[in-house]
Amino acid sequence: MKNNTSISWFGRMGTLFPTILVMSFAVLMIEVSYVNAAAPNAPTITSIATDNKINNAEKGAVHIVGTLESLAASSTVDVSLYDGSGHVATGTQPIPALGTDYDITVNATLLDDGTVTASSTVTNVLLETSAPATTTASKDTSAPSAPTITSIATDNKINNAEKGAVHIVGTAEADSLVNVSLTDGSVIVSGSQQLSAGGTAYDITLNATTLADGTVNASSTATDAAGNLGSVATTTASKDTSAPSAPTITSIATDNKINNAEKGAVHIVGTAEASSTVNVTLRDTSSHSVSGSQVASGGAYDITLNASTFTNGNVVTASSTATDAAGNISSAATATSTFDTTLPTLISVMIASNNSDSTVTNPGNTVALTFTASETVGTPTVTILGTAADTVTNTSGNVWVASQVSGSDASLANNSTVAFTINFSDSAGNAGTQVTATTNASGVTFTRLSSGGGGGGGGGGGGGSSSPATTTSTPAPVTTTTTTNTTPTTSVVTPTTPVASPTSEPTTPSAPLVSTSAPIFTKNLSQGARGDEVKALQQFLNDHGAKLPVIGIFGPATKAALIKFQASVGINPIGIFGPSTRAEANK
Repeated sequence: MKNNTSISWFGRMGTLFPTILVMSFAVLMIEVSYVNAAAPNAPTITSIATDNKINNAEKGAVHIVGTLESLAASSTVDVSLYDGSGHVATGTQPIPALGTDYDITVNATLLDDGTVTASSTVTNVLLETSAPATTTASKDTSAPSAPTITSIATDNKINNAEKGAVHIVGTAEADSLVNVSLTDGSVIVSGSQQLSAGGTAYDITLNATTLADGTVNASSTATDAAGNLGSVATTTASKDTSAPSAPTITSIATDNKINNAEKGAVHIVGTAEASSTVNVTLRDTSSHSVSGSQVASGGAYDITLNASTFTNGNVVTASSTATDAAGNISSAATATSTFDTTLPTLISVMIASNNSDSTVTNPGNTVALTFTASETVGTPTVTILGTAADTVTNTSGNVWVASQVSGSDASLANNSTVAFTINFSDSAGNAGTQVTATTNASGVTFTRLSSGGGGGGGGGGGGGSSSPATTTSTPAPVTTTTTTNTTPTTSVVTPTTPVASPTSEPTTPSAPLVSTSAPIFTKNLSQGARGDEVKALQQFLNDHGAKLPVIGIFGPATKAALIKFQASVGINPIGIFGPSTRAEANK
């Protein structure tokens, strides 16, 4: 139409032809460009709700963002979101001249959860519309369940060693983002963990150093992949960073000496913080060690350990620590003990009587056991003639002497062997095997003396004289008279029957005997004897360093001094002044 008009003006107004021709051509060219212009290019969709996941907080205002080619003013971008059920949400945005970006908000509340499709087109000023650009997103408006908090610092007790790295462990929705926090009411510390690959377990470490001791509150939330925030899970824990006091070790094996009988069950006894767990280790100097533990109920503990593998003779050290309910460990208490599992033995055992025949004992004679232990032992328990020994004396080192005065008990069989028992233990409490026999084959026979008067015949009867008992394979009664003992013509001296003596000698000495020549001893003397010869013996012992009252009574002090003298000259130290000692004294 405009083209014809231009031609019409060309025929009528020749002079204007150039101008009109040019104008009509320009108009023609513009119209041709409009008629032949192509539809705009399809836009792009950069994102839907930022991450292509529409959550509950975003569903009412879902941002669809994209780009398009530069177009003239009055171009528009139209977007739509729709689900598989036919629900649609739309939006449009005018584009300024030469604009290339768009951000259109639509309300997707009515769309079903699941996959949604976005479509975007652009329309230019000539109302020409581009092909649609499409993409998909997911809609998830369901908040995840609250997480679980399985534990805080394993046992919900934060101790001093754990406070800088407290592990909070639990479960949450798969692939969710878990956030946890700890607070003492004033200070809060928090952390998070992103679960992945379908994982549901979390373990988040927090530094609780700045939190005060006492009750600590923990909270945990989960945010799902769409960004929905779940409800809060809470729990409490305690924080205790104070270590208990070191325990005490009262004893090891009662007396701090572990013997053979105790080594398999050594009791370590002590005290510790009430309800704390006590850990005890025994270690010897050969690097053997055993350990055990016990809750100190009421603040006391008694832990039994097996030290059977320890090396004999080692020093054993016990170490004890207490761990409180929060897991704080105290400093260690230590104590030492000996480890002695060697049983003592008697390396020498001899028996003798103070009778003129040292292998025979009559009522009133003293039987002495002399024995030597392999190591230091406590006072042995000795029986002689079926009763406890009158005395058991440590004469020197590991040498002991036990003595017993033979009685006249009718229960003792005539011409019977004097039986004895020796029970002994070393300083660690190791008990030696009971000894009932000598090591040198020595022995003593008990013989009972009978009394009777010699009959007179013919010109009259003569009085009988006393004589020592004899022992034969078929023993016959030995007669004695009531006359005073006399010295035999042989070198064997008939023993005197001791007179009952006081239990101890007076402490105030009498004036010593004055002797102008060495005493001549002719009698066997033992504890209980009395008389001038005892005085002479006491004076003799004083001349050799003793400090005895010279009173003529053979008591415990005289016996002890005699034992010392015998030991000094190499005579069996049994405290009986018999033939060997008399011979030495008569030199």
